[in-house]
Amino acid sequence: MTQILAQNVLQIGTTGMLRGAGQWLAERSRQTTILSRQPELFCEDLITSGHKAAPCSCDYKDPDDLLKVISKLNESVPPFDYLLAWIHGDAAQVLTSLRPLLSPQKSQVIRVVGSSFCDPDHKLPFSNLPDQVKRQIVVLGFVAEVNGSRWLSHEEINKGVIQAMSSPNQEKTIIGQISPWSERP
Repeated sequence: MTQILAQNVLQIGTTGMLRGAGQWLAERSRQTTILSRQPELFCEDLITSGHKAAPCSCDYKDPDDLLKVISKLNESVPPFDYLLAWIHGDAAQVLTSLRPLLSPQKSQVIRVVGSSFCDPDHKLPFSNLPDQVKRQIVVLGFVAEVNGSRWLSHEEINKGVIQAMSSPNQEKTIIGQISPWSERP
């Protein structure tokens, strides 16, 4: 029997590159909400596989759209105790906006970021989350090869994110390598 990691999960950015990790997490959750511009196909696949999943269509880069969705979710679902997020751009604002949706007792947030996160000038990704939120960061690096370097494949990314979700006490997971910086593709 598969171990349940969470009761109520919110996934953001898992309909593409992180689809495998999103599927893995849905298999270990009682209820999953997929927030995406086009969540329907992934939710249909999850439901067909026997998982309880709900689509939530939203462009998180549109603040008005995001606020409407947050208000709707706040009224219709219990607080989320797990958030898996791959958010482009200034994610701190999006994560701050999602605070009312997280369980006030205990929740876990896993944020997947690109290698530019390791730039020393980069802002911390969780500065506005409450203390009871357990935080994990997964950094997507690159792979050095004989004739240069390449970005990670979707398979390598999903395997690494699943490994991070399987190790909840590990605050930071780096998939691939992040240095030397000059060798990035």
